[in-house]
Amino acid sequence: MSTPPTMPRHLPTFEDIRLGNVPLRRCHHCRYSPGSSNSGSSNSTRQLRRCVGCFKTYYCSTQCQREAWKDYKAECQKIADNSSAPENMRHHEEARSAGFTSAQMFSQALGEFIQAHVFAFQNIAQACVLREGGVVWSQRPQKLLQFYLESSTSLGLHRNPSRTFKLQKQEFVVLDDIFRVYPPAAADWAAMEPERQKVAATFASEDTYAGLLPVRFIVEGVDSSQMHFFAQFLPEAPSNERLMKAALISDIVVFYTGSINTCFPLHHVDGGHPLVSVPGRFTHAQGSWSWKPFFSSWDEYKPDIHKVSMPRSRNCSLGHRRRR
Repeated sequence: MSTPPTMPRHLPTFEDIRLGNVPLRRCHHCRYSPGSSNSGSSNSTRQLRRCVGCFKTYYCSTQCQREAWKDYKAECQKIADNSSAPENMRHHEEARSAGFTSAQMFSQALGEFIQAHVFAFQNIAQACVLREGGVVWSQRPQKLLQFYLESSTSLGLHRNPSRTFKLQKQEFVVLDDIFRVYPPAAADWAAMEPERQKVAATFASEDTYAGLLPVRFIVEGVDSSQMHFFAQFLPEAPSNERLMKAALISDIVVFYTGSINTCFPLHHVDGGHPLVSVPGRFTHAQGSWSWKPFFSSWDEYKPDIHKVSMPRSRNCSLGHRRRR
């Protein structure tokens, strides 16, 4: 961990996921998002404006920014100061070489990309844990799953958040090994304890909850990363884990990697099964990107219509053919 990993501020709420409503940008104060059916506002025409201090946070109105300023002022100033510090100029140069105007824009784009494909990343992580030995294996000693991405630099100004990066590979590393190689990482890990406790508290009431898997996202050529914590659950039938075949796990990884790299992000839809997601696309309206499903149920899926080309020349009927 050559730089302290950062946590994206606004991942989808569980209510968003339940409703199949996944906006990538919200007002920092009132949580409003253009096009969001559960934003809590009857005015769906307002556009979000970026804070000119930190260039990270969005507000839907001057009133919201004014009301939030007392609590957000210190953080805004810290972000602004850090971005102009000499030691951070290298991060800006790396971000520009990856196709972004600044380190802040890179960080925001990476956070939105992770959010756009959060279900795919979670399922890849689960499959990898099962393939390597299960939940207990991932915790004794504590493992860290690292996703390696590369930037897609041939995109326009209004980047589709689901297409800004490509997933190259993933691998596990032992957390203590990182601490030995780079001792400051231990302090970074300790500083994230409140965040881990917050995430764990969300799932503590679940009978099968078995802890958190730390997941780090690394982009080639950029010395900055983002850390997330994915909840882990014990199989309801322990024998299922033993019977899981390597070929099936590999297919799971291929499927979800394809959903990331061929741009059909998967999310839940309103009224659907909580464990079933469907493919869709992100659309841009009123200054914000929101996910829209190709269909509301897999019963509506038509192989001759919903096609994409998968990695390694595998043609799989999984989502719409990419338009050019």
